[in-house]
Amino acid sequence: MKRWLLPLAVTGLFSLAVQAQDTSAPAAGGGARAACKADFQKLCKGVKFGGARACLNEHKDELSQGCRDALAKHDAEEQAKGGTPPSGGTGK
Repeated sequence: MKRWLLPLAVTGLFSLAVQAQDTSAPAAGGGARAACKADFQKLCKGVKFGGARACLNEHKDELSQGCRDALAKHDAEEQAKGGTPPSGGTGK
């Protein structure tokens, strides 16, 4: 009768471990988009698709440290690939 208890307990512990890994910092696995989501929602309401980076650049002094770090990492990765990161200005 108690044979089901051990597999159930092991499954429960495993699912808790997986959930604990999923709650890591946004910049660790989600990239710049995840790290800057709250900043974008706060600072760039009403900005249309494609204007997010320009808006974040306009508010760079107001960004959270996690967002700044993620954007810097993203720019470095783009530069290493040979792309041009859009960090120079707003394009106006």
